[in-house]
Amino acid sequence: LSSKGIDIDDYGWIRVKPTLQCVSHSNIFAAGDCASIESSDFNVPSKAGVYAVRAGPILIENISRILNRREQDDVLNRKYHDLVQYQPQDDFLKLIMCGDG
Repeated sequence: LSSKGIDIDDYGWIRVKPTLQCVSHSNIFAAGDCASIESSDFNVPSKAGVYAVRAGPILIENISRILNRREQDDVLNRKYHDLVQYQPQDDFLKLIMCGDG
């Protein structure tokens, strides 16, 4: 990805803003395990499915908002101030199977 100009972190994850937009390309979105969210408002969530599931509706909403804009120039030059920001939850339920029945 980095050879194509997409900004990635040290682990190869796509660096995204809280709007789930790639920091280097505002027309590229990523969520879940392939994304590394950069924000000073919250700690970066771990790679767990619950975060991907919760990011899904935000991802759909933001892509829909961009696709629904009427003028292509507006899409490319806008500051994206009207996009929804993903706020990961602080914690999630963790289940452990002990294998004893």
